[in-house]
Amino acid sequence: MVKHFYWLVPMLIILSSCGAENRHEDSFSIQHSKVHNPKWVDQEAVHTVESYEEVTKAVAIHIDNELLVAIQLKQWDKFRTKSIEKKLKEKLKSEFPEHTITLSSDLKIFIETKKIVNRSQKGLEEKEINKRVHQIIKLSNEQT
Repeated sequence: MVKHFYWLVPMLIILSSCGAENRHEDSFSIQHSKVHNPKWVDQEAVHTVESYEEVTKAVAIHIDNELLVAIQLKQWDKFRTKSIEKKLKEKLKSEFPEHTITLSSDLKIFIETKKIVNRSQKGLEEKEINKRVHQIIKLSNEQT
């Protein structure tokens, strides 16, 4: 019985350490500079926002000089939504000073932004994308 116990404890320690999640292991590094490639602004914004441990998911789309970022927060961090949004918005403004930043943790805005991103990848017309993004930004501003 004691022999089994000596094997059980180290195995549990090894197995529990293997299950630890490391968010930054799979992510790729992006070189940040003052001049951002317009094609990659939304991916850079998502990467920046997802580097915070409070954020579980993020989606972004940019049009001209407007950057719309929608995020989902961890369950317990929803109590601090305003402070987290403020911190993230300041970080995005420092990285993308030439863009007008709209940041929201509202689930409806997250879903709508994700739909637009998926449709734009499928070839949705630029004019329609602009219209939908401006509607979402207007909705986001009304809620705050």
